[in-house]
Amino acid sequence: MLHQLNQNPASRRIMTSLWDVDDLDEISLEPCVWATNWKVSYGALNLHVKQRSADMALGHPFNVFQYAVLHRLIADQCGYELGNLYWCIDDAHVYLKHIDTLKK
Repeated sequence: MLHQLNQNPASRRIMTSLWDVDDLDEISLEPCVWATNWKVSYGALNLHVKQRSADMALGHPFNVFQYAVLHRLIADQCGYELGNLYWCIDDAHVYLKHIDTLKK
């Protein structure tokens, strides 16, 4: 991915996948964040994150922080400005036990 960002930044194919079907028998839960797509536009690195499931109270804030840091590190490493971070969630949910805390 880093090689592609440096050598062919206009590519539409700079992606990572965290989904490895060979590992499915060995893991207890499929990855929630399962893919990223990286795109350089006008000198800025944009990141699109795809997530199959998100616990909006606990997991999602951590995921956003984690990928925001990764986005910044890769932009800096490759010499690009920090672009936009897009996020797509297939199943965003809140558990009943978190509702009172979230209201506060």
